[in-house]
Amino acid sequence: MSEAITAYRKAADKGSTAAMVELGTWLTSGSAGAKEESEARNLLLRAAQGGNARAAAQLAALSGTDSVASDPAAARALLAKAAETNSAEAQFQLGLMMADGVGGPKDDVGARAMFEKAAAQGHAAALDWMGNFAETGRGGPKDSDAAKSYYEKAAALGNEDAKAGLERLKCPLVLKTKRGEVWTHLCF
Repeated sequence: MSEAITAYRKAADKGSTAAMVELGTWLTSGSAGAKEESEARNLLLRAAQGGNARAAAQLAALSGTDSVASDPAAARALLAKAAETNSAEAQFQLGLMMADGVGGPKDDVGARAMFEKAAAQGHAAALDWMGNFAETGRGGPKDSDAAKSYYEKAAALGNEDAKAGLERLKCPLVLKTKRGEVWTHLCF
């Protein structure tokens, strides 16, 4: 492992964005020893600024951790740049930020477009989010048939939330207790 880390550090020092991402990933997870999130952030930032879409997506995910100071607007800008390279993960992460209004204004239409692009590439979580957006009419027209199709594709990839979404479509009426707990679903 130490030889691999040394090789990645040398490659990163020479400007390899792929090496920066690998080393940053190891430092974030603690696979290379102690977690060094600050150094990981710097490596991922350099790689993202160098146009590496995977780095931008990982940097955005790292920005969500409490132990690392984050700049959501910068992460969103890097993800927008990475999404242009057709990176499904960057498109998905950017969609999440747009849907929640993190790092910029809330934009359901834009989020739906990002989720749709990532879903077209088979990104399971993006398929689930597209199902939800189509089911509820968020960011575009409400379409139960499209929602079902998205959920089925995501469920086939093992996404548990999509499986629950399919059940919601089958049984759309929910009876809840006074405390808001689901009591039963009415299916027809």
